[in-house]
Amino acid sequence: MGAFVFAAQMINFPVGIGTSGHLVGGALLACTLGPAAACVVMSAILAIQALVFQDGGILALGPNVINMAIVGVLAGTCHITCGDAPARAARPSSPAARSPWRSARCWRSPNC
Repeated sequence: MGAFVFAAQMINFPVGIGTSGHLVGGALLACTLGPAAACVVMSAILAIQALVFQDGGILALGPNVINMAIVGVLAGTCHITCGDAPARAARPSSPAARSPWRSARCWRSPNC
C-alpha cells in the first residue's frame, strides 16, 4: 500500500498558474494500515521523496510530515472512527435525492 501511495503522490496535476497539486494518501493508509503504521509509512514516503527525488526538499520535510503524515492520517482516522453521523443527520427526504446520497454512502463504507 505504501508503494501505491508513493507512486500516486509522484503524479502532479496543475492547479493554477505556477502551482500544482498531488494526491495525499494519508487517509487511505490510515484506512488500510491503521493510524500508527500510516504515520510511519507516510513519513518514510515523504523522506524518500525529499532525499532521493528532491521533491519538497529537506527544509520542507518537517512541515510536510506534520501536514501530510500526522494531520492527514488523523483526519482520515477521525472520519473512519466517527462514521457518517453528520451524513445521517443531513439525509435527504425525497426518494429522488436519496439515491445519489445512498450510493455515495455505500461507496464509502461496506455497511450500507
